[in-house]
Amino acid sequence: MSADQVRDPELLSTPVYAESLRVRHVAHGRLAGTARAVARHQAAAGWTADLGEAAECDVLVFWGRVPRATDIVGAGSVVVVLDEAAGPAWLATRRSLRGVNVVLLPPRQLQRWLRWGPVVPLAPLPAHLADAVGAGQMSAWIARAYAFGG
Repeated sequence: MSADQVRDPELLSTPVYAESLRVRHVAHGRLAGTARAVARHQAAAGWTADLGEAAECDVLVFWGRVPRATDIVGAGSVVVVLDEAAGPAWLATRRSLRGVNVVLLPPRQLQRWLRWGPVVPLAPLPAHLADAVGAGQMSAWIARAYAFGG
């Protein structure tokens, strides 16, 4: 995928409605900088994307933790991004996964959990999320969660 394709508005729109999305990134700690970079790329492509606490929007993206049921009230779709540090503890919150549309995991963890088959779709976390290509791939997963979830 080239940088020009990432700026293509068709990539950063939903496959069903072809509209720009309102995305709220909820991130604290070590993943906040990456979430901020992804939000900047999304905003530059025409989405309304920002960081903050959970609020009404098209898609809520939780970085580094699985949300509680009360965190996702008012969200159309929910995406969870987990890094290598998450380990298997995220499975302990399995009940909270019911309102989640997709969980993005690093490729090594993804292979492990695909065999187990949790109650929510899993997808590979794109590499280099802070650059335009990685942010574009992440945005494609967010658009898919919005179009087919929620």
